[in-house]
Amino acid sequence: SVGTRSVDVITAAPGGGTSTGVTFNVNSAPNPAPTVTTLSPATVTAGAVGFTLNVNGSGFVGASEVRFDGLGRPTTFVNASQLRIAVSISDIAQAGPHTVEVFSPAPGGGTSNQISLPVNNPLPVANSISPATVIAGSAGFTLTVTGTGFNGSSVVRLDDVGQTTIGGPTQLQIAIDASVVATAGTHTIKVFTSAPGGGTSSTLNLSVTNPAPTATAIAPATALAQGPGFTLTVNGSGFVDGVSVVRWNGAARTTTFVSSTQLTAAINAADIANAGTPLVTVNNPTPGGGTSSGVSFVITTHPVPTLASISPSSALTGGADFTVTLTGTNYIAASIVRVNGSDRDTVFVSPTQLTATVTAGDVASSGSRTVTVFNPAPGGGTSLGKTLTVAGPTPTPSPSLSATPSPSPSATPSPSPSPSPSPSPSPSPSASPSPSPSASPSPSASPTPGKSSQLVVLAPGGKVPRSRLRLTANDGTLTPTSVSFVIKRKSDGKFWNGTTNEWLAVSFENPATQTQGGTWQYGPGSNSRRLFVNTTVIVEAHAMNAGSPITSEVVPEIAVR
Repeated sequence: SVGTRSVDVITAAPGGGTSTGVTFNVNSAPNPAPTVTTLSPATVTAGAVGFTLNVNGSGFVGASEVRFDGLGRPTTFVNASQLRIAVSISDIAQAGPHTVEVFSPAPGGGTSNQISLPVNNPLPVANSISPATVIAGSAGFTLTVTGTGFNGSSVVRLDDVGQTTIGGPTQLQIAIDASVVATAGTHTIKVFTSAPGGGTSSTLNLSVTNPAPTATAIAPATALAQGPGFTLTVNGSGFVDGVSVVRWNGAARTTTFVSSTQLTAAINAADIANAGTPLVTVNNPTPGGGTSSGVSFVITTHPVPTLASISPSSALTGGADFTVTLTGTNYIAASIVRVNGSDRDTVFVSPTQLTATVTAGDVASSGSRTVTVFNPAPGGGTSLGKTLTVAGPTPTPSPSLSATPSPSPSATPSPSPSPSPSPSPSPSPSASPSPSPSASPSPSASPTPGKSSQLVVLAPGGKVPRSRLRLTANDGTLTPTSVSFVIKRKSDGKFWNGTTNEWLAVSFENPATQTQGGTWQYGPGSNSRRLFVNTTVIVEAHAMNAGSPITSEVVPEIAVR
């Protein structure tokens, strides 16, 4: 058996004796040299729980020791071909290879070959992101990726670009800058874990959608029809730079982004050509987006004025300038008082009252003057007229006319003869009055027109553009069956003939059309207006009223440019 033995020598007596003992060792057989062939498991995943590692090979003895990364570990001897050790979670927290070998002590024995135990990163799995949808133009935020298989080498990739990442095995976070979500679109989110092992997760989408816009107020909110184009300001929310578009009755208009709560848009003159209430909306395209509710824009026109009374309604012939007060409705700041169709200096007092200056020229002669109120286009029009009566003062009887007649015989009145029966006229032909040529009407004679202050030709102030040349007359209290205009060129005395469209030496009546109430109008054709450029015309209105011809009392001059 294995052990030590004492060896000595004995010599027989006499004499002799036993020598000093010498130790002799009886040794066991030498330990075999160990060999490692496989490990089980052969690979592990980083971050996994602790486990038992089986080391398979040969030449293992009871004293054999498994060394993990060069350090001996408590070893369980299973048999000459297998040993076991415990691998802790900390041993495999990070990816990378670990060395495994077996050491057997002397005699014999020695250290086996090394074999590698790979610790691989797990393949990351991305299950969800939060938030998954954001509104374009939002502030920066933190994006959370939830899944499995994450570790210290895992990186979140935004649009395939790695981001600074923090987190743990099931959750990672990155910071999303506001610039990333400034405009609508889709961004890809993946998780990448480096080798060994590792890999790239499936893709999740971060959706950036346009907000639903709201329009709460507009400025200005109203405009006068036929005015110039202007810039409209739209206030609300959910506006996006380069995306939001202002719509006018559904049609897009050139839009400028001011902020997320304000836009401006260019409104064309054509947009407000006619009265109405177009809707102003804001549209954001998809994804998300939509069209806001509408805000009404009001396009107005001037009302038609009415004239109820004037004060005073009469004046003395030859008087000085004076102020007349007009009462009615629908007066505006642009209202103009007209006397016999000519504009007068006007002061707006209120929507129901105006004052105007009647000039000394207006009352230079006795007669009637027609006072009207005119509101310019768009809309507008001329009121019915009120009569301003101009008359001389009541004459005071002269004393000479009231004196007692002198007793002069020539001044003594003869007594009136007593009525006596008149003799019956003789039936002789000589007693019959002969028809006088002057008493017989000429076959070519026509009734002489009478002048009327009720028939008024309206004279616009200043020069009239040829494109807007249209003559207008009001018939006041008359009820004419027809009205015409005689248009005389001041420079050479020629008359306009609207039938042949030329200036002729012979007077010509151009028939007018009744447009509304007592208003009559005539205008040369669009191709003929060029013949009126830089001319001054004298216009007289003619009318047939109850079978009698009437002419306008005032004949204004109108300059055309």
